[in-house]
Amino acid sequence: MLRRCCCFSLQKGTIIIGWYGLISAILGLIGCIIALCKLDDIVQKIVDNIPENQPVDEGAIRTTLEIALIITIVSTSIGIIVASLLIVGAKKSRPALCLPWLILGAINIVGGLIYSVSQLYSTFSTQEPGAIVLNIIIIVFAYGLGFYLWLVVKSFYTELRRELRGETTALISDSTRSNEGLPTYMRIA
Repeated sequence: MLRRCCCFSLQKGTIIIGWYGLISAILGLIGCIIALCKLDDIVQKIVDNIPENQPVDEGAIRTTLEIALIITIVSTSIGIIVASLLIVGAKKSRPALCLPWLILGAINIVGGLIYSVSQLYSTFSTQEPGAIVLNIIIIVFAYGLGFYLWLVVKSFYTELRRELRGETTALISDSTRSNEGLPTYMRIA
């Protein structure tokens, strides 16, 4: 496990990661809402870019975009909630509030890797080798950074759990020790 996040403590690094996720999710939500409001213009631009000899179903394009934007709005809203929980969990030393971010982050990393590998597979047959190498470099960098950020939060979560378990154990063991074998609150002074 990690002990630091770059030049910051794990707690500060986790808070920074949480703020980055929160700001990114808010910007994504704003962008999706704007795109949903301008859906007619977007559909028209897509239709204008389709070659004239291909049939165009504007209704299908519109429905597909609406579904994609609604899914993105839901996922960015979940991202806002999860990033907010991460920030509060890091500031107040509450590991349970960091757990949703870790779960969602792991799902995003695994799902994104599966998607990226499938895209690379289709790219091998259609593009030249330079583009393939560039795609591989971008994927390795992006997922390397994403995994590092996830590992920072996981390390902070593990450290918090270890600290809380140690404090809880100490409180339990101190309260049950007495000369008569009774808890300290049962002794008559």
